[in-house]
Amino acid sequence: MTLDHASGGRFELGIGWGSYQNEFDAFALEPAKPRDRVERLRETLTVLKGLWSGEPFSFEGRFNRIDNATFMPAPLSHIPIVIGGGGPKTMELVREFADWWNLDVRYLDSYEGAAFEELKSRAGSARVSTQEMVAFVPEHGDRQAIADLAQRRFSHSGPVVGTGTELCAHFFRRTRQGVERNYVWFTDFGDPDTLAAFGEQVIAPLASA
Repeated sequence: MTLDHASGGRFELGIGWGSYQNEFDAFALEPAKPRDRVERLRETLTVLKGLWSGEPFSFEGRFNRIDNATFMPAPLSHIPIVIGGGGPKTMELVREFADWWNLDVRYLDSYEGAAFEELKSRAGSARVSTQEMVAFVPEHGDRQAIADLAQRRFSHSGPVVGTGTELCAHFFRRTRQGVERNYVWFTDFGDPDTLAAFGEQVIAPLASA
């Protein structure tokens, strides 16, 4: 696989079956029914695993047909698979195929204690990651203005607003919840000064803890 080789083995595949029904309806995308999209994703993952082996591979399914194909170049090593979602059918795929289970924080925060542990148990050996929208408040920054802008841009994502110290505490809490990796999106679209300050005030303390 070319991208795997070009990245020196750092490539990871993030994949899902497409849970936003309105997008499928608006663009007349197929298959339209969620159960069919889940079935297609299972086939896709099965095919990818087979092709990544570097050996001749055949498959006959509802959505895919492969006849004695050999995929070259073969991956340098194991390619991690990240699957997002939390529904029962998705969790079956996570358990069977995923190295990482990516859970939206809106669902993470709705599952506390034993409820989250029960959901996590369905993930098998997959490790937990999540993605989160962050509004970083720099020293002497206008917190209210930053929070207002974050809400105007990303109110649907429930952005977390905080200083470096506050965000450190927030991500420590995520760690205690069982999250091993956080994908952080910035409401200011990753201004270089924000990235530098976040690295110094949040990432560095978390890494050394």
